[in-house]
Amino acid sequence: MNRTPKKLLAPLMILAALLMSACATSAPAVRGAPAIVLALQITGGGAPTAQQIATIEQMLAPAMGRDGLSFAKNPESADYLVSAVFAPDPVDPATGHLTVTGIDPDERSRVNLQEMRDNVMKAAGELQNWGASHASPDR
Repeated sequence: MNRTPKKLLAPLMILAALLMSACATSAPAVRGAPAIVLALQITGGGAPTAQQIATIEQMLAPAMGRDGLSFAKNPESADYLVSAVFAPDPVDPATGHLTVTGIDPDERSRVNLQEMRDNVMKAAGELQNWGASHASPDR
């Protein structure tokens, strides 16, 4: 049976305690304005033109400014996924009507500190149980 020396168990417990302490007291990272990524559907299909994208950004700008939002530089940095349908005007396709169909938190970009802390606590408990079950009988 493979046994861990007692002198190795103490540093592992200290490391687990430090990790738990860091997770429990970490302040949230300072970030800029919450960012959105836009999932856009064009009525009639196809991809939006550069002019339509500029029009859509202008349509969203007042509400985004009022709510303190910005456009994400890439999908991975988005806090919210905004789903919308753009219906181009038949006379002037650069303009049209925008309907927001959904606003959802983008969970991929979230770090859940409570979950991280719980995982560290569970691992520390498992380590402690393992250490107790592998302790020498003269202890």
